[in-house]
Amino acid sequence: MFMDGVSLPGLSEKVMYQTCYSKLKKPKKPKLEDIDRFDFPIKRFNGYKDQDIKAGRQYDLDIDY
Repeated sequence: MFMDGVSLPGLSEKVMYQTCYSKLKKPKKPKLEDIDRFDFPIKRFNGYKDQDIKAGRQYDLDIDY
């Protein structure tokens, strides 16, 4: 560990990436509206809710949580 808090493996990794991957382009992040959102199945949600009621557990959440 050096005085400035940089370890030799970390420093060598930074140098390697700067020299070896200088022309490497980062992939573009997709826009949020282009991503398929996960919709939790309401049937499964209601099944979990029924299980909690039968087991006597308190269930305060709703599907919009």
